[in-house]
Amino acid sequence: MSSKLFAALLKYWRVRRGMSQLDLALHAGVSARHVSFLETSRASPTEAMVRRLFGALDVPLRDLEDALTAAGFAVHNAATSASDEAVELAIRRMLEAQEPYPCIVVTPSADVLRSNHAARDLFGGFVADPSRLGDRLNMFDLVFDPALQRPYIVNWEQVARQMLARARREALFRGGDALEAHIERALSYPEVPRAWRHPDFALAVDPVFTIRLARDGVSVAFITTITAFSAPQSASLEELRIESCFPLDEATRAFCEERRSKRRDAIVSAR
Repeated sequence: MSSKLFAALLKYWRVRRGMSQLDLALHAGVSARHVSFLETSRASPTEAMVRRLFGALDVPLRDLEDALTAAGFAVHNAATSASDEAVELAIRRMLEAQEPYPCIVVTPSADVLRSNHAARDLFGGFVADPSRLGDRLNMFDLVFDPALQRPYIVNWEQVARQMLARARREALFRGGDALEAHIERALSYPEVPRAWRHPDFALAVDPVFTIRLARDGVSVAFITTITAFSAPQSASLEELRIESCFPLDEATRAFCEERRSKRRDAIVSAR
């Protein structure tokens, strides 16, 4: 059963990457016959072969770990406690250094894992119903739900289409159902154009995107960048995305500075 599962995973990712057995064999530096034998369970892979083939397929770390397990090999996490602490410190410093501008840590499915004070302030101040934010915020819900931030996003169509384009490309690369489920839920919200249900891979995905918010006479505008860890030591780290917002104009910078001052004053008053 384990051998058949590995064979199925190998074929799944080869087909997903649009490769023939010969394409994969040439890319990985092995024979096409061996690839065929592995996909039909007529041969069993070594650990090195699993890593070579799935590396040639550019498979995410978590899926490589699944393939290694299916082939009967233990997954060795190269990360040490020291490096874990270093990553934790780096993320914390990034969140703090971004103040007074928003910064969040998200999963590929756009679940918000962590956020700085400025981000939480922005989420609470530019949503129609703050009680709907919940304990685990998802950025698709935040942008697409009329009860959350959507009514205050001036360039909503641009932001929403960019999110969908990024997500669909991520889904193509990674596979899996979690991200697809979030996309489907986003598309199910009221007044989302039906045409958006059909992926448009001709739509350019900008390296940064702009979001403009307006409510009660207050207007702010940010550019957002997305950072991923290079050469990660674990699947969970590879999957993290850090989204940082930077002010587009002086009014936004002044607004963020003012909100930070009010938070500091509130802390002093509470002591």
